[in-house]
Amino acid sequence: MGISGTLRTMSLADLMQWIFHSLKTGTLIIQGVTTEKRVFFERGYIISTTSDDPREYLGQFLLSYGYITEEELTRAMEVQSQSNMLLGKILVMIGAISSDELQKLMRIKAEESLYEIFLWDEGEFTFIEDLLPEIKMIPLKIDPTKIIMEGLRRSDEWKRVKQVIPSMRTIPFRAMDMEAEMDAREQLILDQCNGKHTVADIALLTRSRDFHTSMILFQLHNRNLVTFSTPEEALAIEEHRNSRFADIDEAELEVHRLMTRSGMLLKKGIFQEAWDTIRKVQTLRPDELAVEERIEKVQTHILSSLQAKGIRTSAIPFLKLPLEEISNLNLTPKEGFILTRINGHYDIQNILALAPMHVVDAYLVFDSLMNRDIIGIQHGDPQN
Repeated sequence: MGISGTLRTMSLADLMQWIFHSLKTGTLIIQGVTTEKRVFFERGYIISTTSDDPREYLGQFLLSYGYITEEELTRAMEVQSQSNMLLGKILVMIGAISSDELQKLMRIKAEESLYEIFLWDEGEFTFIEDLLPEIKMIPLKIDPTKIIMEGLRRSDEWKRVKQVIPSMRTIPFRAMDMEAEMDAREQLILDQCNGKHTVADIALLTRSRDFHTSMILFQLHNRNLVTFSTPEEALAIEEHRNSRFADIDEAELEVHRLMTRSGMLLKKGIFQEAWDTIRKVQTLRPDELAVEERIEKVQTHILSSLQAKGIRTSAIPFLKLPLEEISNLNLTPKEGFILTRINGHYDIQNILALAPMHVVDAYLVFDSLMNRDIIGIQHGDPQN
């Protein structure tokens, strides 16, 4: 027996309890605003999860926990491209981590992926009974009851955090002349509070999950170590998205206007603004098929256009300016992240594997850096 619906009509906690108590085997597919996750069950227990969020890929997860280096991940990815082995097994094989560490971290990765769903405002789900992936995964056996209890606790915490940090576009400011004892993670995040970086930027730069970044900033705020300022546009989008009383006709008009504008920008070759605009539509209409299809078309058009300019996976980017000159440039956090991975040896595929961001965002960064003559590209295989 299959089941489908929305997280508003049936909460994730109720859904997981039903699967657990019914001893179901199958795949639970949950589609959020920008992310799809899959949870695999065997006789009611969670045995694995997958996600299309780049930050949840195994390599990115292990990097964020400090278990592997970027060099080790690059080496493992090269082996994987030649052998089609699972990345985890390759990392064990090359001695980057032990098999026990891999088992432990795969469990933490699955749990963290599930906890995040409890923070979603919107989502659609489908449970397909008796469907499991053909590829053999590292086996886990997670009791959904534990996930539900921690997920609900985090959901309550998140509501408190959102009163102070209403959007990931909120900008934290470090308080002046304030000293306090803190652990390494708190210090790492506090160091990024420069009045320019948004909460989302800080999560990217510190390889942290949104929840953990926001919680630390919330705690630092309570200790009077940071304050916040939210751009008007971010607040407007957030309020519009969360409002249950928004005028339907007005919302439809705004979606139509943004989709039309995205198309016009795409034709003019203004790719960054076109991409940003269509992603705004996604926040307003996360579940509409027409919006998903338009996003796919915009993505395909941008990637194919940039590939035609030479930004291909086999191309090797190199710096055209000395490091001291680059350090004085006004760079975005994403540009800074990509630039620090350009060493004249890594090709774009290597750098994409290291970057916890959407592939379109990464390609647009390469394009921006090329257009500003900060980097050049050396071409390898012309077919890639």
